[in-house]
Order: sequence, then C-alpha cells, then structure tokens
Amino acid sequence: MKNKGNRKRWNREENDLFYSALECCGLDFSIMNLLFPDRTRSNLKDKYKRESKVNTHKIEDVLNSYKGFNVEKFEKLKSFLKKPLGPDQASECADEIEK
Repeated sequence: MKNKGNRKRWNREENDLFYSALECCGLDFSIMNLLFPDRTRSNLKDKYKRESKVNTHKIEDVLNSYKGFNVEKFEKLKSFLKKPLGPDQASECADEIEK
C-alpha cells in the first residue's frame, strides 16, 4: 500500500509553476524535484499522471514545445522559487520564465 501521509493539495500557484517546470525539465521528475523541495519525486509524477488525464491538451502542448533541458529557464525558475510568492506573483513568474 502506498504511503499517502505526505500528500497535500496543489494550489493554483504551484500548479502554474508545475507547468513551467514541466516545460523546462520535461519528464525528468528528479531534476524537477530540485525545484519543489516540499514535494517528492513521486508527488510530481502523480501530479503529471493526474494532469495528463484532466488536462490532456495542456500537457501535450507543454511537452510538444519541450526542446530539451533548458538550463537558463531552470535557473530563472529556481531563483523565483527561492522568494515567497503571492497568488498573482506565481502567474507572473510563469509568464516571465516563458520570455
């Protein structure tokens, strides 16, 4: 049986950042885990599986635009995640990283 003790809901800000991380890291959940210290690799993989079922087109769009690991985007995302973000700032962060 899986240990479900460390699961918590993803809020909107974390969801936006998950998609940015997915675009940056692809399906490498080990690298993505460096961006989400409060989440395990399994949490990230479960999130991906759930989003694949619920938001299939969004996941496909993100993965189709993936062109390999992007160090620059990863570092930008990492620096944004070091700062505490408010609800509106997470969306701005995701938009800024896209540039």
